[in-house]
Amino acid sequence: MTYAMNIREHEIAAQRLGNLEKTISAIRNGKGKATDALLMSVLGIDSDLFTEISEMLDNYPDRTDEEIAYELSSDDRNE
Repeated sequence: MTYAMNIREHEIAAQRLGNLEKTISAIRNGKGKATDALLMSVLGIDSDLFTEISEMLDNYPDRTDEEIAYELSSDDRNE
C-alpha cells in the first residue's frame, strides 16, 4: 500500500467515525422527542444500528458520543 493510499484510508475511517458520532448525537438528542421510526428514517439507518446505539446510550449514559462511536466502529460491522 502506498503512503497516499494509507493516508486516504485513514481519512475515510475518520470520516466514518465522525458520521457515526453525529448519528449517535442525533439519537441521544432525539429520543423522547421523536419516534424511533422517524429517527431511523431521517438518519438513514437500519433498526439494528439504531438498537445498538440506543442500548449503548441507555447502558452507558456517561460515555461521550465519540467513545460510543469508537466502540461501535471497532466491531467491523460498518464496512
